[in-house]
Amino acid sequence: MATYSKTINNGTGTIHLEIRQQSQNIANNTSTVYYRLYIQGKNGYGFWNNYHTGKTSVVINGSTVHNQTGRDFDLRGGGSQQLASGTTTVKHNEDGSKSFSFSASLWSTSATGYVSGNFSLSKIPRASSFSLQNSSGTNISSIYAGNDVKISIDKKVSYFTHSLKVSYSGNSETIINKTFSSSITWSNSNNVMTNYMQNLKSMNLTFTLETYDGSTRIGSSSKNLTLNVPSSAGPSINSVDITEANQNKINIIGASPFYQHLTDLRIKTSGAGKYGASIKSVNVSIGPYNISGQDAIIKDINLTGNQNIKITINDSRDMSASTTRTINLNPYNLPNISFFNAYRNQSNTKYASARIALTSTVIDNKNPLDVKVDVAEKDSNSWKNVYSATVGNGSFNSTISLGGGFDDYKAYDVRLSIADKFKRHQALSTIPATSQSLVIGANKPVVGIGKVPTIDKGLEIEGLFKMGDFTSYISGSDVVFKNNKANGSIKFENNLKLDGDIVPGQDKKVINVNLDEGLSGYLKLSKDAFGLVHMWADLLLQTDRPAQRWNTWAKIPEGYCPSVRMSISFATGGWSRTGLALDPNGNLFFLNQDGVKGIGKGDPIRIDYIYRNKEAAW
Repeated sequence: MATYSKTINNGTGTIHLEIRQQSQNIANNTSTVYYRLYIQGKNGYGFWNNYHTGKTSVVINGSTVHNQTGRDFDLRGGGSQQLASGTTTVKHNEDGSKSFSFSASLWSTSATGYVSGNFSLSKIPRASSFSLQNSSGTNISSIYAGNDVKISIDKKVSYFTHSLKVSYSGNSETIINKTFSSSITWSNSNNVMTNYMQNLKSMNLTFTLETYDGSTRIGSSSKNLTLNVPSSAGPSINSVDITEANQNKINIIGASPFYQHLTDLRIKTSGAGKYGASIKSVNVSIGPYNISGQDAIIKDINLTGNQNIKITINDSRDMSASTTRTINLNPYNLPNISFFNAYRNQSNTKYASARIALTSTVIDNKNPLDVKVDVAEKDSNSWKNVYSATVGNGSFNSTISLGGGFDDYKAYDVRLSIADKFKRHQALSTIPATSQSLVIGANKPVVGIGKVPTIDKGLEIEGLFKMGDFTSYISGSDVVFKNNKANGSIKFENNLKLDGDIVPGQDKKVINVNLDEGLSGYLKLSKDAFGLVHMWADLLLQTDRPAQRWNTWAKIPEGYCPSVRMSISFATGGWSRTGLALDPNGNLFFLNQDGVKGIGKGDPIRIDYIYRNKEAAW
């Protein structure tokens, strides 16, 4: 209890306000506060007012708990007078604490008084707090599944009870209801991992503690805890079986041992996820080879000796497990042709032989090498077998006869094929026709010059046909008959019969030359069979740039260029002038020689000129 006092303004007495906390209601979080207002005379003196005009009031925690008017006061002789008393209910803060302000006043025609202050109530116990701990009693914010969580409760009131629950992944689990205990253990983490964390490595748990006073809920508090999946919950590899998958190899030499190139490895892996996880993938690697699958086959392995096979499984939590197995691969060399050459015999070109060198791998005499040689006229693909053999020792290095009947005028393809029980290899060699500068048919009216004739009757020439100054040759798609004398001609006497049209050859084609900047119009070229080039142009200067000295007008293509640089005349404005030049590189440019002046933008230029190209006879 506390009493607050203040002297009345006329000095004849004192105003007193007595306040005390009478009781508390824990469930409602309130206190009952008692108050009493009275006045007392001072030193045997006092005041009085019997006119029914006095006023008194009391305010607690912002609420007016007493207010009275028309009062009389009588403190004569230093006595005391009680003015008001009663109780009021004050609501505490959520944490149970509370302080409030108060005031009391008195008014009369002969005296006034006022007293005020602050009063603190004792704290009401509220919801208990708690901490999450491991089995050693250390506070934690995370834990691995499989470990217990200890919930240590700091009880505010000994007779309070508590309910505890934990929520995760949208689910709520009640751990205990209305217990008086201050220490609770939660041991269900493995179940949460198994049923709610099949694809997760961690998950948040929320523990909520509710405090009760009897059946009245006082309050609650919550804490978060991260539940982690331990490494021991990763997947396991139960078994790995490595066997031969090449049935052909099994039929010939058995399932074991394994051989380079021949073995197809089959790797069957049995694995399992733990605590609700499932196997997502299985990866197998050996040397540079990688493959996925619980039943995987790696074909045609080009490795020898001891080799490690690594098997890795991954589960739905992206956790993995690996193991290694070691196998041995015996060497196996593919049937190999290291040398093969077929040729005509020098003593008799109608007979042929072949030099052959080859190797293979012999496996317990179960894998002999078959050798076969076939011959066909070149590009005919009509093969005839001329040699067959079986090699059992793994190598062959010898010269064999291909027999006779090889026509001197024909070329032949010779095919060497080797094969063991698993692999094969082929090579091709060509026997050319006999090389002679002049070939005269023995049984056919045919002559070949520079080549073996491909016709049955007539003359066949490889190269130029030249008679005096007359030359015949092939130029692109044209057949050219040329008299090398500039003033000569080609004369056909009697009748000339043409089967088809007479059309210009490539040498008569007219080409358009691209013009450089500042010129418009056209510049054209043609040439004849004697190498004479005709240039003609109708141009217009669009700018003054072409009239500048050394400026290039056009680039003449190869085949139309002169042997020496030469000057070219042109016409402009009714005058014939020099000033253009063409060099052997094909550059047509403006020299501005002989005082040519005054040409510029808008001037027309005409050219009509004939010259010899580099290939023309001189």
